[in-house]
Amino acid sequence: MYGTHPFYMGKAFDFSWFGVFTNIANAQDWYVTNIPYEGLVNLATHATGGVVDMYIMTGSGPEEIIHKYHSIVGNPVLTP
Repeated sequence: MYGTHPFYMGKAFDFSWFGVFTNIANAQDWYVTNIPYEGLVNLATHATGGVVDMYIMTGSGPEEIIHKYHSIVGNPVLTP
């Protein structure tokens, strides 16, 4: 009934966009570290085990990435 869909997206240096969706059923921790004076963001994840399905999507804009993401996980459901 409940679940998470770890997904992030960003813009590459050549102005194209990318998205990464990680599908894993085991317990996991995500660590995001921002280094503002260097302009860097570090992302680390740790899982207790299991099989990982990782989807890497590329596109020309964020709308294209979100469309590809929704084709994998399905469209959002409106809550009552």
